[in-house]
Amino acid sequence: MQPESPGSGEILVAGGQAPRDIHGAPRPQIADWIDESAETLARQAVQDIWEAVPAYRDSGQEADVAAHCRQVFGIFARSLREGHEPTPEDFPWMSKHTRPRFEADISLVDFLTAFRVGQRTLWEGLRAYSAQSDEAAEMLLGIVTQLMRLIEAGSSAVASSYFELQQHQLADLQRLQRDVLDDLLDGRAPQGLLGQRILADAGLAEDSTFLLVVARPAAGQGCSDDLSEAVSAATLALAGAGIFVARRGEMVGLIPLLDRTESEVTHSLRRFADELSARGTAMSVGCSTAQAGLMLVADAYGAAALACESLGGRRGFVPIAEVSPLTYLIRRPDPFARRLLRDHVVAFFAEDLAGDGIYADTLEAYADSNLNVREAAQALFVHANTVYYRLERIASSTGSDLRRLESLVELLLAVRVLRAGS
Repeated sequence: MQPESPGSGEILVAGGQAPRDIHGAPRPQIADWIDESAETLARQAVQDIWEAVPAYRDSGQEADVAAHCRQVFGIFARSLREGHEPTPEDFPWMSKHTRPRFEADISLVDFLTAFRVGQRTLWEGLRAYSAQSDEAAEMLLGIVTQLMRLIEAGSSAVASSYFELQQHQLADLQRLQRDVLDDLLDGRAPQGLLGQRILADAGLAEDSTFLLVVARPAAGQGCSDDLSEAVSAATLALAGAGIFVARRGEMVGLIPLLDRTESEVTHSLRRFADELSARGTAMSVGCSTAQAGLMLVADAYGAAALACESLGGRRGFVPIAEVSPLTYLIRRPDPFARRLLRDHVVAFFAEDLAGDGIYADTLEAYADSNLNVREAAQALFVHANTVYYRLERIASSTGSDLRRLESLVELLLAVRVLRAGS
């Protein structure tokens, strides 16, 4: 009969002698030593961390780091006594130690490095303890895997806690930036030191020269994830300069020129729109011309929104400088424009818009496509003959000749007035 091979938790001593159980008495013995040495080990760990991780040296967090190390060592000792491997759930207090590191701008990489240095200090202490005898050295071999599990579980808890704080910080920053932008859109200068700090961090001052950008989900889009993606992409494209927030179904960005020209920033915005489309996030993006002074934010927003609307729901980027005066007049009708429109023209489109609005949509698609029926059909996802039929119906019902620019402008103006009124 063949001899049984060593089971889990057993090792063969030198010379092939009988196996010794390392999951029994030795573990509580090592656990007791860790508890008795925790204070000394923690002090040594702080010294090792301060030497290995420069970011900690001016943090003033020696006491908290020492307390953190003592807690981690305690978890390891308890896991040895109870015979289980450490898990992230053994670190419910991790956020208490993560927050001061986070607020001191200690990176996650440095935090994880410090955590591993602390466990290395523990291991060095255990090695010194095991040097007392061959039996102690043998016992040490049996807990190597357990120590690796401690590092793995603790690192996971650190990363999870850090990520949660980052998410909260981002949400708080977005809320504060949205409040600042809302103030500016209402013609008010942000009040208090916090509002001024938000502007300063974004590279903005009261007299800054800036561009304002508006991005809205293209036709068929509309998920809030699209706006979050747009905020992230714009922040990257503009190298973090400016304020970018998602609000009321759109992304609004306030971008200082700093040492860049207007064309350079516009180029970055065009690239931002292209990258969004490449990632499957279709957005209509418009931007204002350069404005000097934050009290002009509301005017800049109106221009950027108009440029965005001029795309007619199509994906892409358009600066207001590329929007024609005719498009401007049609998209922004004068309050008195209604008086200049013929009643039967208004009646026709009022009835149409009360229903599915197919004639109004067709007319706008026709105009947006530079009077190209085939392009309008593609934009509407219908056959070109359908567009021809609808245009003939509009002409006959309103008594208009769509080949005359004056008639086309009147019809488009009627549609815009009615849409604005609804």
